[in-house]
Amino acid sequence: EPLIDTIYSGTLDKPTIINKINAIEIPKNTGGTPITAAVKYSIDELAKSPNADRKIILVTDGQETDGGDYKKTAEEALKQLGIPCNIYIVGISQDKEAEEKSKALATSTGGTYTNLTAKVYDKPALQTALRPIYFKAVNASLQNITAEKPKPVVVQPTPTQQQNIQTVNNSTVNETKL
Repeated sequence: EPLIDTIYSGTLDKPTIINKINAIEIPKNTGGTPITAAVKYSIDELAKSPNADRKIILVTDGQETDGGDYKKTAEEALKQLGIPCNIYIVGISQDKEAEEKSKALATSTGGTYTNLTAKVYDKPALQTALRPIYFKAVNASLQNITAEKPKPVVVQPTPTQQQNIQTVNNSTVNETKL
């Protein structure tokens, strides 16, 4: 069972989220990478929020230490729960097999994948490498917002309101210029 700490919960507040992420200490002696358990936990938590714009950003080298299959688990969980969820994957020097699995999962969920292979990135290079994930995630959110636009409500006037409307429409308006 993975140890998962919530570092932020609430409305989108970019500066606060950036500060929370920057405050995360580099883990030491973590004992492995339970990718499958982490993905399953994330999907289960996202399922608790009805009508949410669900996205997972998974940063991984693709090496599962618990013997699970995060791609299969994610696809089965999403199907079983009947929820949409885009999964965006940032690969960290993934080998060919891990890269294919990550690409397939990202594609099947409407997300995207990028594999970071350099040992050192400067900020502009990292922003360029991650740009496809950023744009696809933002575009998916905008499409979700547009799709959820409420239908216009047509209000029929009551007989009294209808009579007032006709009176206004039949009125004579005089304009006086000084």
